[in-house]
Amino acid sequence: MLRGDSRGTPVIGRVRPERKTLQDFVSRGGRLAVFHQNAYPEGLFDVQLTDHGSTMTFGSRLGRIRAFLEDDDLRFWRGDHLVATRELLRPSVGGFRADVLSGSAAGIDHAPVVTQSIGRGFIVFSQLLSVEKYAGEPAAQWSLIAVIESLLYDRPLARKTALVGGDSAYRQYLRGLGMRFDDLTGRLATADLRQYGLLICRGN
Repeated sequence: MLRGDSRGTPVIGRVRPERKTLQDFVSRGGRLAVFHQNAYPEGLFDVQLTDHGSTMTFGSRLGRIRAFLEDDDLRFWRGDHLVATRELLRPSVGGFRADVLSGSAAGIDHAPVVTQSIGRGFIVFSQLLSVEKYAGEPAAQWSLIAVIESLLYDRPLARKTALVGGDSAYRQYLRGLGMRFDDLTGRLATADLRQYGLLICRGN
């Protein structure tokens, strides 16, 4: 179980050593699962826990959860009927995929399961009560298996993205969305495109 902490006044540019170690491990192709936590150490991850809990959730068609569980399996788990607590705020930018979703009065704004791609690896954050309800809820067992399966078999995109064209405001806008790319504008003819999996072109 991770523990939340307070590291005093935040300092711009300061990165805790544990974060750098994890980021390096994952970017080289490592895979990490972070199961249900009540708090994260400050600055360790790029996701945010909330006080939101759900008795009803549903799986995204992009996540491996849907290969093991139907939406009916992600509702009203035995006991107190809760499926997830301290859910993640659904990320809106960056290399994230929401695998399980839930809503509130504000809309579909929470994600009990999120996958973050970093370099050649990824992190799966799961706030489902998979471990806590493993003994008495079959769906909890299958949700745990689904996360482990994703660690074993999912293949994140390993190749880079390239961009050609557009002005500086356009490129800044894409970076603001969390996109990472090499700008090959004016260098396309001599570039080695074998290292790229996606080429974005704008203009002529």
